[in-house]
Amino acid sequence: MPLILYQPRLFLPRIVEDPVRHVDILPTVLGAVGLAAPDGLDGANLLPAAETGRHAPAPSYFEALSASLNRGWAPLVGVSSGSLKYIDLPIPELYDEAGDPAESRNLAASQPAQLRQMVALLGQLRANDRGIARIPENAETRERLRSLGYLAGTATPKTSYTEADDPKRLVGLDRETDDLITRYQRGDLRGAIALGEDLVRRRPGMAVSLTHLAFLYNEAGDHAGAARTASRALDLNPAAADVASLLGAYLTEAGQAEEAVARLQAYAGAPQPDVDVLIAYGVALASSGRSGEALAAFERARAIDPTNGLPLANIGMAHLMAGDRDRAFAAFTSALTIDPALARAHNGLGVIAAQRGAFEEATTHWKRAVAADPHDHQVLYNLGDVLIRLGRSAEARSYWEKYLREAPEGLDEQDRRRVRAWLGR
Repeated sequence: MPLILYQPRLFLPRIVEDPVRHVDILPTVLGAVGLAAPDGLDGANLLPAAETGRHAPAPSYFEALSASLNRGWAPLVGVSSGSLKYIDLPIPELYDEAGDPAESRNLAASQPAQLRQMVALLGQLRANDRGIARIPENAETRERLRSLGYLAGTATPKTSYTEADDPKRLVGLDRETDDLITRYQRGDLRGAIALGEDLVRRRPGMAVSLTHLAFLYNEAGDHAGAARTASRALDLNPAAADVASLLGAYLTEAGQAEEAVARLQAYAGAPQPDVDVLIAYGVALASSGRSGEALAAFERARAIDPTNGLPLANIGMAHLMAGDRDRAFAAFTSALTIDPALARAHNGLGVIAAQRGAFEEATTHWKRAVAADPHDHQVLYNLGDVLIRLGRSAEARSYWEKYLREAPEGLDEQDRRRVRAWLGR
């Protein structure tokens, strides 16, 4: 792609045919304002090329590690030097882009000398590689990704890879994973589950497929199946705290809160525990009747990430379950000062309002909860119910129709029968 630089006070118009790199931009900007580039900074100042029309590019290192970290595939790293491009994979690739810009002819087998040269060059560039350091997403990003169906799935680190791990042989699975997410987003939950089950059957060691499938089972109301599948994903990499938090949540929803507490206890007791683990641990404790310990877990999560309103919303739910509406109201209100669209806080305030007969207020909060989380079937039910009490049957109909679409089969059958009978009338 073209790189266009414009600064008429520094150079006249000129086209440089030699390739440059994104890492050259920062040294160029520093040179333009008269600052020296720090030692060890990647890239080169391109201002001399603007004067001479020529640039001698340095070898360029590249990597793509997401599939390795999240799917257990071989890591993709490589180097470009001149017209040669080398990709270090179990099935190595070497291309001469001068005559083959489409990279259609792999020269790795026919050009052994050039291959050795590029392997040695890549080794030099990676000599000081410090390895991979994961940085967690913030709470808002994690919640948004989960709402779209993108889930955790850290792969077990490997010391060696075979041709079966080469991305060239697995890229089809990646496309099918995208298709799975698309089907879920379009409302085809059953189709997404069928595709997820097929992906797991074909590559059972790909943790991200297991976590996707667990999420889909949970959405379908099969909480026990979700927990079993998430447990398989965690077995692949027991250090994956993000997967542990999902397992804990699914176990609690499956009515196995005490098992969730047992599975999460070690993760929650870590010196620097994951916020999602603490939240799942607190919910499991609360569901086991251990409200004091649950509140302590939520407070720890709140201290770790004060920008996350979810711990406060859960504190509110714990107080509400204990019958303390005043503390619950205060916690929900505080959570909304952090995240005004937090569905759980609006849901809690809706419950409190409905309990004291303030149905209009309850309606306002539940509508905001549904806007933030349109798949919460319990809120959809409550909203339809309170609208009927207010005499707004036409408005209630749309929410109860959505309730029947969202509520998993076999769950709350008494409520489902009531909704069907009312819609039928």
